[in-house]
Amino acid sequence: MQLSEIQFEEVVLAVNQHIMKSMFDAQKLGTVDEYLATIGLHTILDKYRAGDQQLHFNKKGKILICGGTKVKEAQIQGIAKYLNINQDRLECILDYEKTKKIDFRKVQYNTDYCLILFGAVPHKTVSTDGYGSVISAVQNNDGYPPVVVVGKEYEPKITKSNLKKVLEKALIDGTIESDK
Repeated sequence: MQLSEIQFEEVVLAVNQHIMKSMFDAQKLGTVDEYLATIGLHTILDKYRAGDQQLHFNKKGKILICGGTKVKEAQIQGIAKYLNINQDRLECILDYEKTKKIDFRKVQYNTDYCLILFGAVPHKTVSTDGYGSVISAVQNNDGYPPVVVVGKEYEPKITKSNLKKVLEKALIDGTIESDK
């Protein structure tokens, strides 16, 4: 179909408005890459993905600890204190049900975080993004700080002893730094 010049300009304007709205919606949801793939422009983000290798997380940044556990936050703070990690750096979401509503994409490309520790979390959460679990989504997408599953990989469980081991290992391998 051949359009007149005015018709063509009107169609281009309508398409631009639709794409702009869709892009802003995708940005709010953290799904820009998926949206671009649906319109055949998936490679447009490649130059930004290459920059992920340059992303450096603050080794004295926040440590996000997520997962249902019987360990109390005060006990986790005690472990951190023992390891010379300031308790202000800990962000604990220890209620299994509350982890369903957490949008972990807030941590993506956020260099204020240095480590994410997962215990038992629901398979379906706000930010699962088509993956089998939020852990898989975070592990398999760029821009997240290092992720450690506390406990066994197929049986995540936050206990005082395995949390201490994970934090000690992160200090030793330089993933995080102590505050001393």
